[in-house]
Amino acid sequence: MHQQGINTDLSDIQEKIIRRNGQITADDIRSLIADQDCDVSKISEYFKEIEIIIDAAEETSPYPVFRYHEWSKDIGNYLHDYVRVSDRYIAEKNSDFYPQTLAKYHGLIRKIRHAFEFLKPEGLLILRRWTEGDIFDYPALLEFAVDKKAKRTPKDR
Repeated sequence: MHQQGINTDLSDIQEKIIRRNGQITADDIRSLIADQDCDVSKISEYFKEIEIIIDAAEETSPYPVFRYHEWSKDIGNYLHDYVRVSDRYIAEKNSDFYPQTLAKYHGLIRKIRHAFEFLKPEGLLILRRWTEGDIFDYPALLEFAVDKKAKRTPKDR
């Protein structure tokens, strides 16, 4: 865009991208260059140039690049090839950070574990004697086995 005589600060463009959650539109670019003397009708050409630059960067990348769809709650649909993921191998580094952190905060870790054991989601209720469901009702299963062993007719639930 600088070659076309359009002077915009990179920080202005970044700010627009951040405010719009990574989506920049032609209207955003129009607002950035509205005060300048340039042909606003060429904005779509600028977008094409930007896409060419991004594609060239992907082709020259030494790492595999993958594109994925992203769900947009604003439009209620997928944005095709919206996310760019570069697959890189990061060499393992020998570090004592994890064991040192565990040793340093062992008391706090124990308290956090204990607190998590007491957490129970509100509204979660175990329903007994239901014929449907994916989880075994172990007390009912035990009762069934005892009735069967005692040669009594087990309940169907």
